[in-house]
Amino acid sequence: MIYYAVLDTNVLISAMLKNNSVPGLVVAEALKGNIIPLVNDAIIAEYEDVFKRPKFRFDFKRVNIFLREFLKRVVYVDSGILEDEIID
Repeated sequence: MIYYAVLDTNVLISAMLKNNSVPGLVVAEALKGNIIPLVNDAIIAEYEDVFKRPKFRFDFKRVNIFLREFLKRVVYVDSGILEDEIID
């Protein structure tokens, strides 16, 4: 079964920090095509911004390769503006 999901930036960061973690397994499933990440321009911009933060000390070449491969497997969605009030 294929799942569609928005993957939080923290999931991608955690996967890069420790690929044998639960987030690492989620990202691995996305790279295999079993999870289809849903993104828009704002989500991609956040991914790129957070990966560049000095505190993570990521190798930018490795990050660029990862994001390039990851973004080959995404579906772009329009987040749009909610006009209706959502009631709990």
